[in-house]
Amino acid sequence: RPAAAQRLAGLLREYAPADGSGHVVSSFELAALLQVREQDAGVPLAFLGSKPGAVATALDHGFPWVHLHHGAVSLDTVIAAHAAGVRVMTWTMDAPSWLAHYDRLGVDKVCTNRPADMLAAQAGLLA
Repeated sequence: RPAAAQRLAGLLREYAPADGSGHVVSSFELAALLQVREQDAGVPLAFLGSKPGAVATALDHGFPWVHLHHGAVSLDTVIAAHAAGVRVMTWTMDAPSWLAHYDRLGVDKVCTNRPADMLAAQAGLLA
C-alpha cells in the first residue's frame, strides 16, 4: 500500500491543474489517507463516511474535507464542520430535486452520476 500512495502522490503532482485548484483524495480507509499524507503533506484529504462521526475523524486528522453520504448530512453536521474549517461534500446525490435542500444546508460540493441534470438544477437555483 505505501507504494500505491507514493505513486498516487506522484501522479497528483505531475497532473496538477494549471489553475492551482488541485485534487482532493478521499477514502473510507483512514490508513490509506494517512499513507498519502506521508508521501505528500500538501495533498488535500477527505474522509468518506456514511455517519456524522466522519466529521470527527476528519477533524482529528486535520483533513480539510469530509465526504458524507447524503443521508448523513444535516444542518448541524454542516455547521459543526464549517465551524472547524472542514468543507462538506455529499455523495451520491442523483436527484436534482434535492439540490436546493443541500444548498440550504450549506454543503460545499456534491458528487453525482448525473452531472448534466445537476448543472441544470444549479442553474435554476442561480436564476
